[in-house]
Amino acid sequence: MSTYLLGFIVSNFTFIQAAQDTDVQVRIWARRQAIAEGQGDYALNVTGAILNFYEGYYNTSYPLSKSDQVALPDFNAGAMENWGLITYRETALLYDPATSSVGNKERVTTVISHELAHMWFGNLVTLRWWNDLWLNEGFASYVEYLGADHAEPSWEIRDHFVLLDVHKVFAVDALASSHPLSRSEDEVNEPTQITEMFNTISYSKGAAVLRMLSDFLSESVFARGLSSYLNTFAFSNTVYTDLWDHLQQAVEDSQNVSLPHSVQDIMNRWVLQMGFPVVTVDTVTGRISQKHFLLDPEAEVTRPSPFNYTWFVPIKWMKSGVKQEQFWLLKETDQHEAALGRHQNYQPRPAGPTQTCWTNPDLLNQPRPAGPTQTCGTNPDLLDQPRPAGPTQTCWTNPDLRDQPRPAGPTQTCWTNPDLLNQPRPAGPTQTHQPDPNRPTQTYQPRPTGPIPVPVLSPERHYLVVNYDPDNWERLLRLLHTDHQAIPIINRAQLLDDAFNLARAKVINTTLALRITGYLSKEKDYIPWESALNNLNYYFLMFDRTEVYGPLQAYIRKQIQPLFEYFRTMTDNWTRVPQSHNDQYNQINALSVACSMGVKGCRELVQSWFSRWMADPEHNLIHPNLKSTVYCSAVAFGGTEEWDFAWRMFQNSTVASESARLRSALACTKAPWLLNRYLQYTLDPTKIRKQDATRTIQAVAKNVVGMPLAWNFVREKWGFLFEQYGRGSFSFAGLINGITKRFSTEFELQELKRFKEQNLKVGFGSATLALEQAIEKTQANIRWVAESKGQVLEWLSRETQ
Repeated sequence: MSTYLLGFIVSNFTFIQAAQDTDVQVRIWARRQAIAEGQGDYALNVTGAILNFYEGYYNTSYPLSKSDQVALPDFNAGAMENWGLITYRETALLYDPATSSVGNKERVTTVISHELAHMWFGNLVTLRWWNDLWLNEGFASYVEYLGADHAEPSWEIRDHFVLLDVHKVFAVDALASSHPLSRSEDEVNEPTQITEMFNTISYSKGAAVLRMLSDFLSESVFARGLSSYLNTFAFSNTVYTDLWDHLQQAVEDSQNVSLPHSVQDIMNRWVLQMGFPVVTVDTVTGRISQKHFLLDPEAEVTRPSPFNYTWFVPIKWMKSGVKQEQFWLLKETDQHEAALGRHQNYQPRPAGPTQTCWTNPDLLNQPRPAGPTQTCGTNPDLLDQPRPAGPTQTCWTNPDLRDQPRPAGPTQTCWTNPDLLNQPRPAGPTQTHQPDPNRPTQTYQPRPTGPIPVPVLSPERHYLVVNYDPDNWERLLRLLHTDHQAIPIINRAQLLDDAFNLARAKVINTTLALRITGYLSKEKDYIPWESALNNLNYYFLMFDRTEVYGPLQAYIRKQIQPLFEYFRTMTDNWTRVPQSHNDQYNQINALSVACSMGVKGCRELVQSWFSRWMADPEHNLIHPNLKSTVYCSAVAFGGTEEWDFAWRMFQNSTVASESARLRSALACTKAPWLLNRYLQYTLDPTKIRKQDATRTIQAVAKNVVGMPLAWNFVREKWGFLFEQYGRGSFSFAGLINGITKRFSTEFELQELKRFKEQNLKVGFGSATLALEQAIEKTQANIRWVAESKGQVLEWLSRETQ
């Protein structure tokens, strides 16, 4: 047993215990009041179910005779997997049905699932050194979704992985200052270096690449290899390649898995080099290419890669809603038929002189009329050419009549109009252009009827960003606006995230990403909305101190209004709770965004709820799901009276999740003096617990009024903050990230660099990498705002006229 897994607790806590129908004793420990109020009951119920799931998944019995889980009132980490004595923050273990939200319940389930996963992967078998921490934490971060899904199958929580892990880590791993999952041992020696490894790359990227591995192997083959690994190395240490060896053996024992290379050769490219690829698909030529994706294309990558930043990429396709066979991209550029945006029975144009239209085969031997040549966009040789500027060309059959009014009779539409690419070919006479008699006769297949299939990569289980040729982006855009449900929910979220990432990296135009959000007024599902809001948050951070903010707010208000009305109707004017787990989350989005964007009636609604609670503090009728939004909005729209009331409720709360909501809401005030006073409270552990201090400072910095106040506070108090949190706190790096998110001016960049210079003697501890990345992100923000601000303002102004 590794020494870091040993734990002792001396307390006056009490416990509840499950009826022992197995050999494993399960107990939940907490403050006596919390246990008496039933706050440990839910954790007790799900622990047994998740333990049973893992025993089956690993095909290995739980190795101990008991599992104690303890809620600590003041605990820096979220949880710690001490073997058989797991410790948690109260918010990660305790749940009160009367006051806790759906998000609180999900957090309890996923954190328990994460920590129990470690009982096998990390505890029974432990990595040799901290440089491979990613495999320990990445694995638990992946399978926590499997355990939680087993305990609460109606939540469909596996679909949340893309939002909570993949999209989140892209923002870090697309930096030139990122790092590989596995580092050399000599890079991870000091305690602060070890603490720094507990980051988004280790947890979320580790989870994403292991999930990708499980997908292309199949979950059954992955689980068999995992079971073999655990049984072989039980009570001993390993390196990550030991797992690859056992998975490779499982592949070789399977009859159904075929890989282009060994597991180790494939995975080394994802583990030993930082970053991830952008895969570009040209649906005209079938060309597929990959390139190292950087949010700032001008950033200099100084870390060498043993594979020259190319990956072995598993690619899954979908056409017209039908999944296609998996394809492997094994080099920088390749060709694949599935990438083509055309019908399956399409025949390429034969070699030879150009034939200029889809001709009627019955008229091929007729002489061609005299007059200028009509070159329709249907010429296959011209498909790679950009569409000419100017009005859409809808050509009629006789080139001599192209400027004449359209004759009466059945409509004949040449396929040159890109807006008609997804429309079925109209019934009526066939196109009647005839070939030039001086050229060889061309024999063409008639153009197939029906819409052109739109190729869509399905990367939601993989780790990459997808780009398309301009025509396919336009087809996808039209499909989203006309029939968005033809694209699966996860793929809609992926398209939104890809488009915004590509726009920030200047691969596509910023306005293309914004145009995609135009369909959101029709969107009702949570996952695409959450993806959109996460990306639009960058625009708020960059522009909420500029003249762009007004049009941006007006545009989002227009998009969120239908969702706000949808949930007002569904919930009978906010009096009922949506049935579906995801609908409950999206109701929160609808209310929160509507109030912050100024949707009529929203502010008055939340203020009335909060006022009723202030009038009768013993009876809070606000539904737990909506409390975070209502509390923050009421404090933001209110004054000293609302702030003082929320502070009293925070001090008196005995439920950790309620305390956390109120603590966050107190940072929403627009009064600078209240925010400055609140920042001072973080220095006093009798007011703000030490476990919550850095997060409270970040909450103030999230407020556009509070950001400069928090920045000044951190610079003034850096020595104290470093002494308290800088050497071993997992949240310390988040302090730098949280405060500098809005930095986008040359003045802020110079302040940040000066802060670094002035504190070299004090040091930055586990925030060292975070500071370097903050400088890099600020530089990228400056360039992006300079290049994008004008076109974003113009587009938003036009859309909100």
